[in-house]
Amino acid sequence: MNSIKKYISILISAVMLLSFTACGAKPAKTEPAAPAPAITQGEVPELSTTEEQVPISRTVAYIPLDDRPSNYGCMSYRAQALGYGIVMPDEDLFINRLDGQPANSAGTLCGQREKLFQWLLEQEEKGCDYYIISLDMLLSGGLVNSRSLSSDWNFVFSDDFYDTPAGRAFEESAGQSREEGYREMQILQYLFDCLGSDPDNHVWLLDTVMRLAPTVGYPTDRGHVWTMEEYNSVRSYYAQPRLLPEDPGRAFPPDYYDIGEDGNELDKSAYVKDPGLLTLCNRARSRKFLLSDALLYFASLDEAGVFNVLFGIDDSANENCVQTGEIGYICSRLRARDALLSGVDDMGYKAIARMFLDDIGWDQTAVRIAYFGGAEDEPASPFDYKSLDQTMEEITEFFRISPNPQWSSAEGEFDIFVLTHPSESIKEDAEAKAEAVDELINAVNSSLEKGLPTVLIDASNQGYDNFPQCLAERVPQLGKLLAYSGRLDLANLLGTSLSYAASRYAFLQTGGSTELTDEAHMRVIADVLISDICYRNSLRYSMDSYVKNELGGDYNNFCAPKIDIEKAVNYGAANIEQLSSPLIGALQGCSFVRDLDPYTEAPWKPFRLTAFRFPWYRTFECSFGISFQ
Repeated sequence: MNSIKKYISILISAVMLLSFTACGAKPAKTEPAAPAPAITQGEVPELSTTEEQVPISRTVAYIPLDDRPSNYGCMSYRAQALGYGIVMPDEDLFINRLDGQPANSAGTLCGQREKLFQWLLEQEEKGCDYYIISLDMLLSGGLVNSRSLSSDWNFVFSDDFYDTPAGRAFEESAGQSREEGYREMQILQYLFDCLGSDPDNHVWLLDTVMRLAPTVGYPTDRGHVWTMEEYNSVRSYYAQPRLLPEDPGRAFPPDYYDIGEDGNELDKSAYVKDPGLLTLCNRARSRKFLLSDALLYFASLDEAGVFNVLFGIDDSANENCVQTGEIGYICSRLRARDALLSGVDDMGYKAIARMFLDDIGWDQTAVRIAYFGGAEDEPASPFDYKSLDQTMEEITEFFRISPNPQWSSAEGEFDIFVLTHPSESIKEDAEAKAEAVDELINAVNSSLEKGLPTVLIDASNQGYDNFPQCLAERVPQLGKLLAYSGRLDLANLLGTSLSYAASRYAFLQTGGSTELTDEAHMRVIADVLISDICYRNSLRYSMDSYVKNELGGDYNNFCAPKIDIEKAVNYGAANIEQLSSPLIGALQGCSFVRDLDPYTEAPWKPFRLTAFRFPWYRTFECSFGISFQ
């Protein structure tokens, strides 16, 4: 314990050097908003989280990255489809908002860390053994806020906390006055101490490698709100090649944030009008990285094997950049059971899938992976860390999936079909591109007709004319897919689909299907297909136009300037209902794979969409519930 406290002391000193003042600065705070009209917020998608609702053998306490659909309702569907129950804090505790949007009950735009920490300790008191915890939310108030905090931010608990058994135990362990507040390192240490004291606990801790630029429209802890121009300038600066020491494990990344690959300091003024903005960003990166370094240190002391650590790489670049040194340093310190993978918004998906696979003692299985389009050796988007096939290799290894290109009909394995963007040789050839799409659709239909579990991934980044609509029209058994991901998930599409494919496939082999796990599976498939094909491929464009031209607003933030949000939601709800009607009808005419031993199919249940909303008051993503009739 003395070594831990000594390590914390060193790290706290490092963090304090980053601060402008002796005390940590806090994020922007506004007056709490009045309750929004029901039509604005909609209702939370239907989630079954209690033992009365779901016959579960285990309940997972989950602190999300934030309240976007991928981290909230969709995560619950996936857990329930594996027979898990999910318990989460109240949504008000982990919402994130952009500048000018309705604040939470505490008057902030980020998560309420102290209450989240208290909730976590309460779950341990209740006997919970399974945890998935986003450290960006717990320590920084969310992914967006983690990019904006330029100095340490003390935890200050209410007096009510210290009246609880968990609060008293924490105060006694901390060994200091509550009035002083507690630094983030101390909270992280206590998390390991508390959850690590029970060898029956299974804990996944999720952390991120900070992306290259802050969030447009979000204020820093110094009050500055980032513009798109500043975003582009900062991203350009951090995308420049950095000096890479021969031994990344011995080189502390913050020391190299401003050092170009030639060993000389980069000229900040060549990228931004105000170099002080890059100083803010450096401090935010340093604070975030110091917390990651502490996480790796505490994990190295986990002799009982309670903790698993998963790092996600946020929006990145294909070449050497400021992230490269951070990634090298982190990888040098990961244990065998930890991982660092591309993608952030899919980290909860990855964690619940691996938790399930580990739980049942899943062994490796062979699958066929087939690419169409010819560009698998290139990144799927400019923001990807590696090429598509390299990312595929890393993620399949994480889920113990072994590619076997010769496989054709072996029982108990499945197909993964990937549409890449058009390769250089065909991108100007309409006939060749149409042929690639035809080959993919024929392969998908053939596998589904044979009753083979099939995964479809659209990594084409809009490289083919109206492919999502073509897919909906030409794959009659679309609802039989084991998993799908596409344009809506582009930065995270492999983790989104493969995590669910591997875990759901393993679940089906256990023969544990129930009516509720069936419904959860149908929700997973319906949500990703409707979000991708109907919303991202079609409705989002008309939504952008409606918000801009009819309501006079900004589709990236309905509150700057303020628009009639009820009208925006009503417009979106009416159109998603109309656009999704044919697809919903097609899905209801499908069957889905319910069991693999023996192979069993069951018909889809009739369903409808409910509770349409824009959780972040922007058109980038929408959320809706799925109600079975």
